[in-house]
Amino acid sequence: MLNPGGPGISGNAFAGKVARHVAQIVQGKYDIIGWDPRGVNMSYPGFGCAVSDEQAAFSDYNVMQSTLPLNGRNGTFQPGETITDAEYMLYNRLAAGHQARSEGCMQYGDIEMMRSASTAFAARDMLSILDALGEHKLKYWGISYGTVLGATFAAMFPDRIDRMVLDGVVDSKLWTKDWAKFVPVSMTDTQGTYEALSLQCGDNAETCSLAQTSHGSIATDQKEKLLDRVAELSARLASAPLPVTRSKFGSGYPDATGLQMALFLHLYWPASWQDMVDMLAAAENGNGTLLFEAFHGSFRPQQATSSHLFPDKRVQGSGMLDMATSDIIQCMDSDPLAAKYRDRDEQISAIRDLGRKSPAGEIWASLQLVPRVYCALEPFEAYRGPWEKQDGLRDTSFPIMFIGNTLDPVTPLQDAQTMAKRFGGSLLIHDGYGHSSIGHPSLCTAKAIRAYFLDGQLPGKGAVCDVQKSWPFQEHDFKDLPVDDAILLRALEDLSRTFV
Repeated sequence: MLNPGGPGISGNAFAGKVARHVAQIVQGKYDIIGWDPRGVNMSYPGFGCAVSDEQAAFSDYNVMQSTLPLNGRNGTFQPGETITDAEYMLYNRLAAGHQARSEGCMQYGDIEMMRSASTAFAARDMLSILDALGEHKLKYWGISYGTVLGATFAAMFPDRIDRMVLDGVVDSKLWTKDWAKFVPVSMTDTQGTYEALSLQCGDNAETCSLAQTSHGSIATDQKEKLLDRVAELSARLASAPLPVTRSKFGSGYPDATGLQMALFLHLYWPASWQDMVDMLAAAENGNGTLLFEAFHGSFRPQQATSSHLFPDKRVQGSGMLDMATSDIIQCMDSDPLAAKYRDRDEQISAIRDLGRKSPAGEIWASLQLVPRVYCALEPFEAYRGPWEKQDGLRDTSFPIMFIGNTLDPVTPLQDAQTMAKRFGGSLLIHDGYGHSSIGHPSLCTAKAIRAYFLDGQLPGKGAVCDVQKSWPFQEHDFKDLPVDDAILLRALEDLSRTFV
């Protein structure tokens, strides 16, 4: 069973996209199962916050468009000492957007379904799938929020674990008990990921378009140069957005908010880094089309597939999560006291603190901190611990394999280390960039996952798997690889690109 995270990303669509690549890793010895958790995609009944996918996508876009404070301080990434009047105005717009969506769900949505949407219920649904298949124990690979789901299942049903890989690990204790701490902790390695991108662009200037602009190539010992140029571009776009006369989404303009959002989303998946630097280079030269499309592509409604058993529901699409659904699931999971920033100035201060931590900090805070303020429901059931052995967390029937990237923009390595220690599981350090091991292909990591699923072999203490750091600016060299390794590595590349 697979879960791609979110929460709010379709497990059905994910399985349909990645099954053949995952099958290469496990040598075709497993059936691959995806499902849509409650409120997600084809799961029925839905939460009912929006009457159509198009309306939901527009709501997501409306919340994010021009609501971050960048445009209120001339596009400067680093917040200043004082809050400008324009920043206050934009913060108020951001809060109003989240408030309107939350109150719309309360007024028009299915309250009982929303109260039944915690991760604890999703774990019980997994148990029902196992029972329906006649399988006593779970075999599972969870990514990002999927690690919260996996850890919750393991905590609730520890004797039902056969194999479990948690990849791109979230600290489930913070997720459920201390949301105000979870949000900044999750940004621990974001800045490092930005710097890794800059370093690789400099190391591979002949294939990195941003290093080939009129500004000159980037020296590897001057990684700040790229970050400075992005900051300069942000300031330009805040004061003078680039007109786009025609694009996939019609005419419009990218501004500083669109730039920051597009950068943050591309950090997740190194397979998209070539596209990102092309987008930045073009914008520097006055062409904002790629940047405009990158931001607006985040809000595409998913498309129905007429050949499916349920043709009226979404099956395939952009892979982006439904933000209202995500907010509801997170609201059901987290302790109500975790939404401590109810005063406007406290909320703004917390967002600005994250802005100082990383150029993506205010994006993350806007997506994660602000919606918690408007949680208005308590779930029928939520699992919020124990998360420690001394508090009653039980041993699982088979050890869990945790995977943490050296530089992951939203799930730092320290979370994988912490969760592995709590559960007494085995930790594999994936010495790469991006979100989860899927983001940056590694034969070593794939073989470790294969050995775990097929033979129950756990990585040894201190196990580290390397990657080709220059990918995707330099392609992998297949010519000297054994045939089976070459096939597996191509499958890993394709798996990474499914998210782009």
